[in-house]
Amino acid sequence: MTGAGYKYQIIHASPEAGLDGFRRQLRTEPCDGVLIGGGVAGDPAMSWFMEQIIDATHEAAPKAKIMFYNHVVDVRVIVERWFGRNRGDTT
Repeated sequence: MTGAGYKYQIIHASPEAGLDGFRRQLRTEPCDGVLIGGGVAGDPAMSWFMEQIIDATHEAAPKAKIMFYNHVVDVRVIVERWFGRNRGDTT
């Protein structure tokens, strides 16, 4: 992703730890998109937590695109759906 010109941060969150740090991160460093990983997006038992992530994103970064990783489609393909292919990319 970095080689394709995308700047990103991985933020780990869990239902036990809550989303205060995630909200704080979104407020202090605005972002264009949030990609929810397959461990949450692909697990029906995590649907309530996924809803909380979506709500926190809408609250703290209302213009951010919300994307879902499903272990089937490459992360880069998912990001490029919303943000287009980086012109500086040579791969």
